[in-house]
Amino acid sequence: ILYPLRNKEKILERQAVVKFFVENRILREEVKKILKKLPDLERLGARCGLKLANPRELALLRDGLSFLPTLKEILNQKKEEISEFPRKLEETLKNVYSFEDLYLKLKEMLVEEPPTTLKEGGIINKKAHPELEKLVDLKENAIFYLSELEKKEKQKTGIPTLKIGYNRVFGYYFEVSKSYLNLVPSYFERKQTLTNAERFITKELKELEEKILSAEEKIKNLEYELFLNLREEVSRYKEELKLCARAIAEIDVYLALAETAVKNEYVQPELVEEEVLEIEEGRHPVLEKIQGRENFVPNSLKMDKESAKLLIITGPNMGGKSTYLRQTALIVLMA
Repeated sequence: ILYPLRNKEKILERQAVVKFFVENRILREEVKKILKKLPDLERLGARCGLKLANPRELALLRDGLSFLPTLKEILNQKKEEISEFPRKLEETLKNVYSFEDLYLKLKEMLVEEPPTTLKEGGIINKKAHPELEKLVDLKENAIFYLSELEKKEKQKTGIPTLKIGYNRVFGYYFEVSKSYLNLVPSYFERKQTLTNAERFITKELKELEEKILSAEEKIKNLEYELFLNLREEVSRYKEELKLCARAIAEIDVYLALAETAVKNEYVQPELVEEEVLEIEEGRHPVLEKIQGRENFVPNSLKMDKESAKLLIITGPNMGGKSTYLRQTALIVLMA
């Protein structure tokens, strides 16, 4: 509205795309559904380029990229079906990239709903990295591994009451009741004596304890490192994301104009080289929204170089003179 086109060729190009969407209602609805699901690709790409994107923003980008192949497919399919596919739309579509590699990478690396924080873990899919998978497995199944070690030592020593316990001072330990102390092997190192039992540690238990207690910190550090690498990789696509975002924005504009044309029953204006302005049954696009379409009386107008280059509009106050003037100007701007 602030910067209307004045180049006839460009105006006709845009009209052709708007007309295409007006005439293809089902396609228009399909494209509209996809556009509603898309995030701001340009902003997300720029944030990645500046190393500012958080995990949730990368997940937003991933989810947005998943819709691009469908958008291209339905528009290209229509292109195959009709002979007069708008040239401008065809050019715009060239910049709607599929980003298949980037999408697959983001899908492989990120969990479904990552947090916004970078250093608390819960960002990277554990199956994306073998070391991460081991650490997560150790953290999630610590009780199982301790239980397995307990079973193993019970069988090895023959002590039926042997059990693994934990306290903050000694960490994990084997507890043996006094009646079975004679079966305690030499590699058990005594740590604490109680009234009815004694507590021991072994090299294997100490190593397992170290792995379990350090797993969470290692997971956080590894996930942070993997996320930074992922964000760096995404930053390489910032220019393509910018071009793609602009192409989608153009499609969005054409679609919005088509939706508006259908909803308000606007017609496609005919542009001519001659100095003539002819409006038949013109309507004020703003006023009719305020007072209702049925309450607005349409106005026609014809001006040309020969017989009506200048018109003087007269009438009483509140007679509709300014409405007529503004309506004409707005129709020209919209055209």
